[in-house]
Amino acid sequence: MKHLMRFFTLFCLLFLIFQGKAQEDTIYSDNTIVIQQEKNHSPKIATILSAALPGLGQVYNKSYWKVPVIYAGFAGLGYVVSQNHIFYSDFKNQYDAYRTYSEREIAAGRTPQTDTLLTVRGVDGYSVFSVKEGRDYYRRRRDLAIIGIGALYFINIIEAYVHAHMFTFDISENLSIRYAPFYHVSSFNYPTTGMRFIVTF
Repeated sequence: MKHLMRFFTLFCLLFLIFQGKAQEDTIYSDNTIVIQQEKNHSPKIATILSAALPGLGQVYNKSYWKVPVIYAGFAGLGYVVSQNHIFYSDFKNQYDAYRTYSEREIAAGRTPQTDTLLTVRGVDGYSVFSVKEGRDYYRRRRDLAIIGIGALYFINIIEAYVHAHMFTFDISENLSIRYAPFYHVSSFNYPTTGMRFIVTF
């Protein structure tokens, strides 16, 4: 509950900051509302916001559609972590139980059975080696998913930073090509004619 209240407080604070900024960009003059040209978009602000809360930098960049994509990625990776951790714990518990049995047998001067078949998650017939391999397999998958969560977090920050840099870049289709005759007299009084192409972005 505490974490939820902190998240809600942070969200309200950031909302008020954005509202204040929007009001500062509006000028009332002679009963006419004049919207100032948008100030330079700050990559630094986008980076800080995305680092504080993934997706917030994308909201600042007005790329709202990216937010559900980011959180879908976190949810998917979180599910992979959770499921693999459950399987890892089950295999680990069985393997640890066998090791405890082996240590007791050795301490009592007896030789532990090596052909013992173990049961994991209701499935019989696992050898000790298979249980150990299963434990390592699910631990590796869980750890890779955790690394994926960290990578997605940093990709979210980098994407917000790059997009903020490109925010004011003109990507309109206002591209035109004009051509005109070209005539030039060189320093040796030798005339040159041709065609000149002018590209406008």
